[in-house]
Amino acid sequence: MAQYYTKQQLQGAGKYSGKVRIGNWNEDAELDEIVLKDYIDRKARGELKLDKFQQRMSVALAPVETSTVAAEGLVHFGDVFCLRNVQTGALLAADVGDRDTRPGEGFKCAVSGTTLPASQAPVARNTWMLSKYKGAPKGAVTERHYDGDILHYGQKFRLVGNPMMFGREIEDLEEPLYLKSGPVTTQYFAKCSRHQEVSLSSTRNYGSVWHVAPLNPAERLTADGTPVPAGAPLVLMHSATNEALCCNGLLFGNDFGKELEICCHNAAPAKMTGNLELTTKGVPEQLVAKAEGPSNYWVFEVGDTVRELRFRSPGESVARPALARLAAAFEAAGEDAVKALIQNLELLDKASSGWLDRLEVLRVMKTKVRAELSAGELEEIAKFAGWESATSANWRDLVAYALDG
Repeated sequence: MAQYYTKQQLQGAGKYSGKVRIGNWNEDAELDEIVLKDYIDRKARGELKLDKFQQRMSVALAPVETSTVAAEGLVHFGDVFCLRNVQTGALLAADVGDRDTRPGEGFKCAVSGTTLPASQAPVARNTWMLSKYKGAPKGAVTERHYDGDILHYGQKFRLVGNPMMFGREIEDLEEPLYLKSGPVTTQYFAKCSRHQEVSLSSTRNYGSVWHVAPLNPAERLTADGTPVPAGAPLVLMHSATNEALCCNGLLFGNDFGKELEICCHNAAPAKMTGNLELTTKGVPEQLVAKAEGPSNYWVFEVGDTVRELRFRSPGESVARPALARLAAAFEAAGEDAVKALIQNLELLDKASSGWLDRLEVLRVMKTKVRAELSAGELEEIAKFAGWESATSANWRDLVAYALDG
C-alpha cells in the first residue's frame, strides 16, 4: 500500500506545511492554492457565510417609512406601523433566518421583542400591516362585519409582516406571512416561558386571527365597535385561544443579539385590588374579569406620512387572468345562460349562505357557461377574495367578479 505522508508529517500533524520541503510538499502547496482560489471565487459570487449574513442583515434592517391612510389619529387597514410593548419598550420584530423546518409547517419563523438600537427605528423586520378577516362560511351569529378602512375594537384581523424583510417591495403581499399562535402542546410552546408560542407563518387559518381590546375589562362591552386610536395602549388578543400577546422580558440570543421572547399569555397580576372594588358594588365574583398585566399592553405606532399603498393581494397574479377568462365566458354565453347559472346555484345553495362546495361550483360553471377553471385557479381566487374556507367557494362573489369584468 502506497505511503502518501512521511513519518514526520504523520507525527507532526499540522507542524509542517507545503513551504517546508518535507514529504509531499508539492501536493500540499497545490492544495493550498486550490483552497485559496475557491475562497476568492466564492467571495466574488457573495457565497461566503459572512457575505450571506451581512446581506440578510442589510435586508432585515432596511429603513421603512411608517405611514397612515388618513391623518385622523386612528388605526387603518393599509397603515404601515410598529407595535411597541408598553412595559419593556420592545418592538415586535421577525427573524426570517430563525426558521422552523418541521414538515407540514410551510414557511414559519420566529418573532421577538427587540430593544436593540439598530431595530428601534422602523425597519423591514419590525413593521407590520393589517389584513381584513372576512369570516368563515358558517361564522358566529354575533360576529360583526365592518365597512371602511378603520380598525375597530373587537374587529377580527390578521397581522402581516412587511415583505421588505425578504427583499421584496412593500406592496407585494402575494405571499404574505401572518402573526400566528396556537394552544400549547408537547411540540409547540414558547422556548423560555413554555407559554403559547407565537411565530410568523405562511399558514392562513384561524390561528392567525387577532382582535384588540381596551385595557379595562369593564369597558370592553361598551367599547366594542368603536374605532381604535393610534398611540393608545391596548391589549392584542388571539381570537382562537383568547390569550393576550405578551412580552415577558425573558432574554434569548439570535443573530441580531439579545432579544425578548414573545408569547401569548394573560399576565394578570396576583393582586385583587381592581376586583375588590367591583365585588363591593355587588358584582358576583364569578363575573369579575381579571385585567391583563403591563406585559400585555401594546401601542400601534403609526407614522405621520399620509399615503395609500396599492397592495398586491395574495394570489392576484393568477386570480386576475382566471377571473378575466370567466368574465369572457359569461359574455360569450349570453344573458340567458348567466341567469340560468345563477338559478341553478341558488337551488343548490339551500341555506342561502352563498357558499357551495368548490368542485360543485366548477361543475356548474362548466356546464352552464362553459367556463374552464381549474381547482388550482379557484384556490388562488379564494386567496385573492379572502375566503376563509378550504373546501367551499362563495359563488355570489365569483359571479359578481365575472359580471363586473
